[in-house]
Amino acid sequence: MIRKNNLLIIIAIVLTLILSSVSISSKVINLDKYSPESLSPNIQILIFEVIVFPPGGYADYEIRQEVHNFEDYNVTVEFEGALIFPDGSSNNWSDIWELPANMTFGAFILCAYTNDLYGNYTRILTVKDLSGVILDSKNVSWVREPPLLANANGPYYGNVNEHIQFNGSATGGTQPYSWHWDFGDGATSNDQSPDHKYISAGNYSVTLTVTDNFGTISENTTFALIREVPIIEITNIKGGLGISAILKNTGQINVNDIEWKILIENGLVIYPREISDTIEVLEPDQGLEIKMRVVGIGFGLLTDLPTIRITASSPEIEEFETILIAKIIGPFVILN
Repeated sequence: MIRKNNLLIIIAIVLTLILSSVSISSKVINLDKYSPESLSPNIQILIFEVIVFPPGGYADYEIRQEVHNFEDYNVTVEFEGALIFPDGSSNNWSDIWELPANMTFGAFILCAYTNDLYGNYTRILTVKDLSGVILDSKNVSWVREPPLLANANGPYYGNVNEHIQFNGSATGGTQPYSWHWDFGDGATSNDQSPDHKYISAGNYSVTLTVTDNFGTISENTTFALIREVPIIEITNIKGGLGISAILKNTGQINVNDIEWKILIENGLVIYPREISDTIEVLEPDQGLEIKMRVVGIGFGLLTDLPTIRITASSPEIEEFETILIAKIIGPFVILN
């Protein structure tokens, strides 16, 4: 009888040791595809939700855990938590909880930003028994992005009816971004880098609005300075004693530093062949005469008829040219 009682005592001691001892390897849980994880024969942890709040809210990550007891006796465990910051520093806490039998226990871990550190964060939760044996350890990592910042990359310059390429960019926040341009003339675009043309000269206020994946908005305003297109025409070309023409500004703004040239090609004997000069400025609707006196022989015998080229250009406009065929007899120029 004594031996039987001793055997029962030994069995009870062994069962007690088995029930009170827990051992499971530390592991990282995939919080996107999770399943119940056993802490011990009588405890399970189920990570059932991960909530990500927008940057600047009260919290950015929340791990909610349920611990279930399946035996009719209390189990005491120690919870340890650590938040590792991007600079390597950490915030640690620990607490010992006694879990009554058949009780559903909810543990909430909240991470709220209290500084301006941006980069990789890691939240670690470890559960131990009172002897220090790790029952389970789970962590979640995320990147805290800096605040959303839109950049319109201005200012922009162009001429009336010229296609201007706008270039939008953004940093921080959470991608993907959405884009919205207001060009200041009533036109808009939802492209990141659209092109746009203005039909009137002026200084336009241009605003780029960027919205990130959490609805955070950032605006950046610049300007687009649009000018009238400089226009020069070669008109009233005449022969006679030499050749003459009128350079006229038919645009709405001044044209500066106009270089003009009259060049004669072909002909038998002609002097001079070329003359050039610079007009300092032509105001809108203003015209100035340019002319060239020549002496020579060029009427189609022995050589081709003389070709007269009149060109004009300035830093503001590309070179343009007028070509004429003429006869030159002595000082006289006869235009065909």
